[in-house]
Amino acid sequence: MCRVGRLTIDNVEDISSGKLEKRLVRGKGNDLPDVKRTMLRQIIFCLLSSLFALSAEHRLIIPNQLNHSWPGELVSFPAPGKLPEGDLTLEVQGEVRPAQRAGGAVWSYVSIANKDPEGKKLDVGEVPAILRTGKVAPGITVTEEKDFYLIDNGTYQFKLRNYDGKSEKAIPLAQFPHWCGGMKTKAQKTWDGNAYFERNAPVLGAMTEVVNQGTVFWD
Repeated sequence: MCRVGRLTIDNVEDISSGKLEKRLVRGKGNDLPDVKRTMLRQIIFCLLSSLFALSAEHRLIIPNQLNHSWPGELVSFPAPGKLPEGDLTLEVQGEVRPAQRAGGAVWSYVSIANKDPEGKKLDVGEVPAILRTGKVAPGITVTEEKDFYLIDNGTYQFKLRNYDGKSEKAIPLAQFPHWCGGMKTKAQKTWDGNAYFERNAPVLGAMTEVVNQGTVFWD
């Protein structure tokens, strides 16, 4: 709640819904001196500007020259100027997914349908996208479990070995544990994937380092 002079603003909804204007005309704000009234207008303008900046949206275009459907693709856009801090979302064809800042760009995981629910062909050569501030469920989660990172994208799970550095002695490459610890669908109980290295070059150790992490992807 914010108090200015004798005028009380209970919440942001009072600003956006027009209630504030009614208070200025009919409420206690009418008997404010001109100087205070001018200051009040300036403060209200600042509040409105901040509100619009926080809820600002950026309209983008995803080029799709072949007019194909996309089951799921990682896409990026140059980060728009004056992008507010905090969580981001990207809306494409009515579906809202998380977006992530990285390296001067904004990334998201996008699906595009080139047919409507009745099977009619759609023109998706240029697909509108809306970038907003906001928070939705992350598209990927990573948890550390003993010797592995467990990567879960909601459909598939992967085990990435968490190498911790140098070994006490050199190990032949063929005996060195592979970075891929397995993969499976989320509902599957057993792990698939039996990866291994070949050759006998001596290995002194390995290190797993997370260099980028977010709601869309991890590096």
